[in-house]
Amino acid sequence: MKQNVFKLTSPHVIVAVAILHCFGIYGFAQNRTETAVRRSQNAAKTIQVITILPEEEAIPAELLKAALAIGVFPDVTKMGLLFSQSMSGYGVISRKTENGWTLPAYYSFGSAQFDLSFSFKSFDLIVLFIDDETVSAFQSGRIELKGLRAGVAGPIGKMTREKENSIRMASIIVYALVDGKLKGISVESDFLDGAVINPDNNVNNSVYGVKGRDILKGIAPKSTVPGGINSFSEILKQKFPGI
Repeated sequence: MKQNVFKLTSPHVIVAVAILHCFGIYGFAQNRTETAVRRSQNAAKTIQVITILPEEEAIPAELLKAALAIGVFPDVTKMGLLFSQSMSGYGVISRKTENGWTLPAYYSFGSAQFDLSFSFKSFDLIVLFIDDETVSAFQSGRIELKGLRAGVAGPIGKMTREKENSIRMASIIVYALVDGKLKGISVESDFLDGAVINPDNNVNNSVYGVKGRDILKGIAPKSTVPGGINSFSEILKQKFPGI
């Protein structure tokens, strides 16, 4: 008796596999878009918080206006392992251009170890990039914070001559936001030992069709930008108009 055998090469199977494959690709793309929107919105919330703090608890307005690029990494998390400890988080960076703030480029933050005197488990990291040399480091992809010319703990409160002197040679200024309170962090401290900022180009390519460094150069995305992606750059334009 002849048996009907449904071959794997049947057109029905090929079509079914193709449909499942497309749904899988769409699912990954959709997840990355949702991730990108969430990161941009969370970073925008951090900017909202730090710009409404009382003057004596805030980043000096002069520094925020002077920054050539601003990075925000919401909810950086400390992880203690058996023989080591580390920090990691994801965020966005936007850069000033002659056309205003760029769309947010997606980056990750990581550090090999942290200062054990910091008792909190998570915080928002705010990084102000001050000079052209530092901003140009984006084009190399991976940025090692200790490799930058001068990284200092950001001053808090109204700018004074002493505070101006403390940051005079700074190329990067770093803050941590913990429970609504800002703290300046030195790049040379143990807290940021081994700290690096890496482009998250899985997300950048998915939502823009180009790499993070291209977005920071002001290159137009090849893909249609989904709604909500520009939350971070929009809050920067709102808080720092006329740039």
